[in-house]
Amino acid sequence: MRMQREILRLHLEPGMSARAIARSCSLSPSTVSGYLGRVKVAKLSTASAHLAPARGPPQSAGY
Repeated sequence: MRMQREILRLHLEPGMSARAIARSCSLSPSTVSGYLGRVKVAKLSTASAHLAPARGPPQSAGY
């Protein structure tokens, strides 16, 4: 999940190409392109995908 967040951050903020992101993250360009393609298909907007903090484990209801 952290790597996916980093890929998305690099793509959205500096607008890096998939190939540049792949070099930066030590991944294959096809892995990065595939992930960015899935994000596009899911139609995640910048606001909804923009690096929201990771959620922790669910809190118990305390019952």
